[in-house]
Amino acid sequence: MAGSNLSFRKEGISTSSAMNLLSQVQSRLPANRRRYLGLTTVIPFGLAALGLAFLVTGFDVDLAGTWARLRASDPLLFALAILVHYATFPFRGARWRALLKNVQPEGTRVLGVAHCSALMLIAFFVNSLVWFRLGDAYRAYAYADQTGESFLRTIGTVLAERVLDVTVVFLLVVAGAVMLAIGGADASWHFVVTAAVVAAALMGVLMAMAVFRWGLADRLPSQLRDFYNRFHQGAIGSLRRLPLTIFLSLLSWLAEVGRVYLVAEAVGVEISPGLVVLVAVANALLTLIPLTPGGLGLVEPGLVGLLMISLPRSEALPVALLDRSISFLSLLVVGGVVFVAYQLLKRKWAVPQAGAAQQE
Repeated sequence: MAGSNLSFRKEGISTSSAMNLLSQVQSRLPANRRRYLGLTTVIPFGLAALGLAFLVTGFDVDLAGTWARLRASDPLLFALAILVHYATFPFRGARWRALLKNVQPEGTRVLGVAHCSALMLIAFFVNSLVWFRLGDAYRAYAYADQTGESFLRTIGTVLAERVLDVTVVFLLVVAGAVMLAIGGADASWHFVVTAAVVAAALMGVLMAMAVFRWGLADRLPSQLRDFYNRFHQGAIGSLRRLPLTIFLSLLSWLAEVGRVYLVAEAVGVEISPGLVVLVAVANALLTLIPLTPGGLGLVEPGLVGLLMISLPRSEALPVALLDRSISFLSLLVVGGVVFVAYQLLKRKWAVPQAGAAQQE
């Protein structure tokens, strides 16, 4: 528990207070277990089931024909699509490491790219199991637990990461819509508007934090002020070396685009470049809706509807399902393996911090 104790101390919380809080939570858990399971399991997966039912009934799906098309897909191209998809995690891990390095104190060791990439994959895995994208919070906690770094400063880098993502997504959505419009197809400008709103909202939050930092912090109690300053440092202070982080963001999203292209080729479907780009980023935009685990039941109908801009239903559905088998189902397997390995090895990976022994 050394890493956890150090994290609590860095946040200004005594270990005894933290343990008392945990004891109170545990004492109340049995009485609330049924309600907890109902809210966190039944509701999100129930919504997912409704979404999948809508996909089958609302699009008049030919299940036999779709299955036959999926079975006839090229296994080599499908395997290549899987490899390209998992290439996104080293890019994302390297970007997160760069953001973390921007805000960590001088002389503090930052976890390596491989370690950050593993935590990124675990976050995607957790997001595929629970709602509200709690995998991102778990990733920040796991990093703080491993290094003794401030959790609030770490979670601030996650917000900065989201801003970088939605900025690149917005640019790709515009590029895809323009390519579709040039090709004479429906440009689906509502995706452009959605991406613009999301990007503007997140950038607006960061701008407000930067402009009103001291005015907001001065109105907070002393302990909350310290908490906010740590979060502010992670969110704003990490956005340095922007050319590097934007380049890594672009590489990760181009890998997503490459996955969709290879999936379409595996199914034997010809898709315009603009639609490939839109499908890749639409997957990400739809998973931002935190109602179901990993967007299950929401992403699938959205992708099919988008693909039907230029494809018949008989071709759109196999592409969407095969793509989701990689971006969702494979994460349950690969992410689960990495998660278990992390739990077994995390103490061996812990980073010794200067002065940790004295603080203990």
